[in-house]
Amino acid sequence: MINVLISITSYDKNKQKYVKQLIDTYSTFKKYNTTIVLSCNYDYKPFGSINIPATFTDWNHTFQNKEYLKENYKDYDLIVETDDDVQVTETNLDYYLKWKHLPVDLIPGFLVAEGDYLISMKQPHFPFLDGKLTIEGRQWIIPHSSHSNSFIVDKERYGIFLQTTDIKPHTIKSYSVQTTSRVEIYNTFKKVVLISGINDDSALVQHLSMKYSNQTLSFDKWKFLTKYHDFP
Repeated sequence: MINVLISITSYDKNKQKYVKQLIDTYSTFKKYNTTIVLSCNYDYKPFGSINIPATFTDWNHTFQNKEYLKENYKDYDLIVETDDDVQVTETNLDYYLKWKHLPVDLIPGFLVAEGDYLISMKQPHFPFLDGKLTIEGRQWIIPHSSHSNSFIVDKERYGIFLQTTDIKPHTIKSYSVQTTSRVEIYNTFKKVVLISGINDDSALVQHLSMKYSNQTLSFDKWKFLTKYHDFP
């Protein structure tokens, strides 16, 4: 069975209900043996996870589990990092494993969705893409925004990544500390997303809080691209 190390950090007690949902879901995966590492900067230590004490504050807390990952990643086939309200599915893991053989400078990535809406692709924020690739006869996009509140990586790439980063809280480019903690890996590897994986959800991770689509009036939701978009 494939061993998966899943890291979740939470610094907002209002997100506790999503953390519980994530842990309950990951604990019932059928095809993957999951180990869940959780750190909350509020009092929540659920059964079924390795609970890491909080020593960082505010957004720095998103770096809390990185020391544990560095020390233990070699024991796992896949490493997953997520925010406290982003759902990774077994289908997402299947997608990554199917395509992890891509050239090592590339990494199979994901877009964040709220239902059918692609929340990182909303007009008038352009460009949406930095390019397209054809690999093994399949069409892939290179998203302009690499941020997906999460990442999945195999241990070989993760070992390479660790040689390029500081596991203590820091920022890169114009990103916040919180965003850096999830997006920095895409400085080491170019993130590519399979278009057919967007259509069939295997390359989408769901944002459980529905924050952005819920804050957008119904007559303005046309501004979001959807998973059915035809990327020309």
